[in-house]
Amino acid sequence: MNRQLSVTLVLVITALAACAHRAEPAGQFNAAIAPFTSSRDSALRLVGVAKSHLDASDLNSLTVAYTALEERGNGYAGFLVSAVNDTSFSPERNAQYAAGLAEAIAKFNATFKKIAPTNLRYAPVDAAWVEPFSNTVSDYWNRYHTALPSLSPERKADLLKRLKAETVWPNYEDVATVETVETTVAKP
Repeated sequence: MNRQLSVTLVLVITALAACAHRAEPAGQFNAAIAPFTSSRDSALRLVGVAKSHLDASDLNSLTVAYTALEERGNGYAGFLVSAVNDTSFSPERNAQYAAGLAEAIAKFNATFKKIAPTNLRYAPVDAAWVEPFSNTVSDYWNRYHTALPSLSPERKADLLKRLKAETVWPNYEDVATVETVETTVAKP
C-alpha cells in the first residue's frame, strides 16, 4: 500500500470515531467502531436470552422495544455509511441520529428491566458512548473529510463493507434464541 493511500485510510477511519491513537489502520477502525458494535451485540444477547424465557405479552413488549432500537441503530449506521460513500456530512443529522439512538437504547433498557425474568442477571445496553462518539465523528469529519475522495474504489468498498458489518442491526426475527448470556459472550 503506498504512503498516500495509507495516510488517507487512517484519516478516514479516524473520521468515523473516537479513538485515533493506534498506528495500525485496522486497529483504529476496530477501536473506533467498538462502542457501536458492543452495544449492538449486547442488545442481541439480551434479546436472544429473553426470547426463550418470556411469555407472549412480554415478548411483544420486547419486540417493540428492540425494533425501535434496531431502526435507530440502523438509521445512524446508514448515516455513517452514507457519509463515507457520498463524502457528505451533516453535523445536525449526526447529532439527531445519535440522540435518537441514545433514546432508543434507554427505552430498550427500561423495557427489558420491566420484563426480564427475576432470575436473569444481565447488564443493560450501554448508551454512554453515543454522544461522545457523535461529537468525535463530527470533529474528525471537519478535520479529515477531504481524504475520502482520494481512496481507491477497492479501499472505499472495503471500508464501507466493514462499517456495515460492524454497525448494522439485524431484525428481531433474525436474532437467535440462546439459553444463557454466557453462551453468547462477545467474540474475542
